Amino acid sequence: MIALNRPEGQARKEAGQQLALSFDAEWRDEIMVEFRAWLEAQRAAGHSTVTIEAFRAQTRNHPPRPQAWGSMTTLACRKGLIAPAPDGFGGQRMVKAAAPRTHSHPIGLWEIA
Repeated sequence: MIALNRPEGQARKEAGQQLALSFDAEWRDEIMVEFRAWLEAQRAAGHSTVTIEAFRAQTRNHPPRPQAWGSMTTLACRKGLIAPAPDGFGGQRMVKAAAPRTHSHPIGLWEIA
């Protein structure tokens, strides 16, 4: 039997993200500068929402550990750069991923703050 404990799961997620970011501090600082500039370019192009997938596809600055991408998204939210795009039902709006290797799985849509 599997025990369900949402608060514990969230706490473990946050601890893991913090660990990923602490190991990759140099990457974290560099990618946040690049992400801010990318968001500005997206805003200038008339976009109000983005996906992290689109940013990942355009950057060449990938982290040493892929888990750091989730941490980067959390950090960008904490810094007020992005916020989950609401779906109208209390959750985050999802869209289909564009990368063929992902088989169109759902990914989050983010509002540019």
